[in-house]
Amino acid sequence: MPHIEKCTYDIYALKEPMKKSLLHIILMFLLAFVPALQISATESSVEDMSMAAEPITSVRITVKNGSVNVQNAAGQIVEVFSVTGKKIASEKIASADETFDFNLSRGCYIVKVGKVVRKVSVL
Repeated sequence: MPHIEKCTYDIYALKEPMKKSLLHIILMFLLAFVPALQISATESSVEDMSMAAEPITSVRITVKNGSVNVQNAAGQIVEVFSVTGKKIASEKIASADETFDFNLSRGCYIVKVGKVVRKVSVL
């Protein structure tokens, strides 16, 4: 009968760059397979209903050709992050319908407007 060794993987014994790579892989897996976090590609749109006592308004985030359009979020800040967590851009939203030309290249990004956070894909 052949000898079979048990293989264990201790994440705490990994070096720091390897830990970060493993965490990035896990994050990408979660973002790819959790439908609630996804927005479809080139021209994307998501609406989020506010739970405030004020009249309900929906924040709408649209991505097209590397630009981000935000509606119903005047006075808030739009932030764009890479999937690794690095802040790419940040702008104050002055009007109810505003487009920001962030020149986003192909890839996945996290867009945050106030308390609304969405994953977007630029194809």
